[in-house]
Amino acid sequence: MTINEYKKQLKALVDADNAQVIVLKGEWGCGKTYFWNDFVENDFDEKEQERFVYVSLFGHRNFESLQNNILFQAFSRNEYIDKISGVLKNIKTSISGDAGEFGGFTIGTGILGNTLSLFKKNSLSGLTICIDDFERKSDELSYSEIMGFVSNLKERFGSTVILIMDEENLRDEGGWYSQYSEKVVDCEFKYNPSQEDIIDKLLNKVENKYKIGIQEAFGLYHRNNLRTVKKAVRNVSFVSQMIGPCNDWRSSYIAYNISLLTIVYCGLGYEGLSKLSYFELQNMNAEEEFSQSMVKEYAYAYGTRVSEHFAWHNFLWEFIHTSLLDLVKFESLLSERELEKEKEIKYRQVFDILDQYTFDLSKSAEEFIEELTSAINGVGYNIFEYTSFENINYLFSVFKEFSDDADTLFRQFKMDYIRDRVCEIDGVESARKFKYCETISSICASDIKVKEYYEAEFGNKINDLYTLSLFKERLKEVQSARSWGDFDDKYFDGVRVELLRKWFQEDPEFVKISIQFARSHSQSDAFVELREKITRAFVELKDELGEWRFNRITKLSNNSV
Repeated sequence: MTINEYKKQLKALVDADNAQVIVLKGEWGCGKTYFWNDFVENDFDEKEQERFVYVSLFGHRNFESLQNNILFQAFSRNEYIDKISGVLKNIKTSISGDAGEFGGFTIGTGILGNTLSLFKKNSLSGLTICIDDFERKSDELSYSEIMGFVSNLKERFGSTVILIMDEENLRDEGGWYSQYSEKVVDCEFKYNPSQEDIIDKLLNKVENKYKIGIQEAFGLYHRNNLRTVKKAVRNVSFVSQMIGPCNDWRSSYIAYNISLLTIVYCGLGYEGLSKLSYFELQNMNAEEEFSQSMVKEYAYAYGTRVSEHFAWHNFLWEFIHTSLLDLVKFESLLSERELEKEKEIKYRQVFDILDQYTFDLSKSAEEFIEELTSAINGVGYNIFEYTSFENINYLFSVFKEFSDDADTLFRQFKMDYIRDRVCEIDGVESARKFKYCETISSICASDIKVKEYYEAEFGNKINDLYTLSLFKERLKEVQSARSWGDFDDKYFDGVRVELLRKWFQEDPEFVKISIQFARSHSQSDAFVELREKITRAFVELKDELGEWRFNRITKLSNNSV
């Protein structure tokens, strides 16, 4: 059912001749309040809107406060001023206060509740009073008072009353709703809009180029929560205002990612997301871990759609958490993503050309190879970023059937890719990831000359990692984590004694860290070669250290120095 159809049926109920108590119910967050306010604003003209009063239970700590709020709003409606004036003319004293003047009488909010008892039967007929936020009412305000007042508004004063409530989440006070609904409520109207209707309604004023991205993100998330949609629209609108005009791809991409992360944030909170890293999700059975939980949907959207681009994701995540946007960094990260997108499009064109040649019998081999050569050169060695090595190997096996240069070009791509990945290594951890990268391993296994090139390039890079700061940092990381891998063994084993000796002379902290490291592993067979080199370095420095200091270091390291 569309939102307009819901409105049509609700209007028939509200416009009925007899006063009614109608419960407008629906799932939490589906937009019941938004729907009601939109219904009043757009389905009734300005004169008709005077008959509607809206009050939230939130913030009212007693019955008098609630009653006064409703009556004061009713008093402000032109339609009811004459009725109120008639009531007040029977009062022989002037009632003072700061609420305002109506029909020549000054009305104070503090005594409005007492005034209600002076109204005649059906004197507020035609008035429609909406009471909202039952789940947020004060504990000091009882349901019996509220429902008694509602019944009085209908039975004595002839008003129609709308009660907006999330029935599933109401406080359970001895089954109060069941107790009072049979006597007070005339009908229940369930509002259950489709996700598409909710999004379309909120996106009326959003530019189409942003709308596409928002719709795509919520297409992954099948739950009609108006609050989440509104937050996503707000975040996207804020960013669009900050960055100004941009092309369609950027607009859609920004809207998609911000909306998706807003969904995750609303579901898990800022801290909750840290528990759902991409790699953890890949290694767990999501069906078992997240069954019966909406977290599963958030986690799926996060793990498979966002986190492959960690820098971009983390930047947007911080914005959603703080509403602060570093425009310079934003532009830099977005430009990187746009460049990656362009490369990805070029990669897809390569395989599109294969498909076209396969199915288009009118295309000649000459046309095919010309297009394929151009496309392969266009994407370059970045092709390894977008698909498996097996797919690329197949592509070049096809290329080889038509071109004598295929093998040479393929080898060059492999070497260029290795060269650039080696250049990106900036520490021991990134070197470890490179060493065990599946794509790099497949490339090296496919060509002995490429493997030799890899060993030379990577070996030189590893040598560059033997700096005091990097070596010391890795020692501290392994020591604090109490875990390590084969790569750490090889890295530590590769350090030269003369380097250790030099670093000991330069950095007192490194001396202390090395002694602690050697001591903590002295009773195991871990890092034997490194511990022996530490020993030799101190032995070579024995004269410089002096006998007392040398003996103390020996004792502290619990080693055989």
